[in-house]
Amino acid sequence: MDDYERNDFYNAIEQPPLPQDSGMTQDNGTPQDSGVQTRSIRGFALASMIFGVSSILLCCTGLLPLPLGALGTLFAILSRRRAKPMSGMGAAGMVTSIIGMVMGIVIIAYLAAMVAMAFNPDTRPYLDRIYQNAYGMTFEEFMEYVGYPLE
Repeated sequence: MDDYERNDFYNAIEQPPLPQDSGMTQDNGTPQDSGVQTRSIRGFALASMIFGVSSILLCCTGLLPLPLGALGTLFAILSRRRAKPMSGMGAAGMVTSIIGMVMGIVIIAYLAAMVAMAFNPDTRPYLDRIYQNAYGMTFEEFMEYVGYPLE
């Protein structure tokens, strides 16, 4: 069988229809493009999802959710195709990234309020009462006990 007959034989087999975004043509199955862009878009969406979930899981660290959430948001935006809506994974990555960043900001604000409250002399009697009930010592004694004297 020569090359012409072999090609004719393979072209005679009916091929199933290909999905719209497969990067292949319907008639002869040759690639229109390499598909690298489709893979990179999926990779960006996956990276967005990973960074978003990481920013939620690491929100208790304070500062880590902000850069992780920003990277997740950036990758979600990069995963969006031209003139097409964002994929489900890209949208989920965007949502989880934003939730992680908001949780990180709330944790940072809470820690800043606690530090401000600890060094404000007007709130010291309130803290002393809380620490006396919880630990049996004043706030200043507790801080010395854990190795952070206030003086």
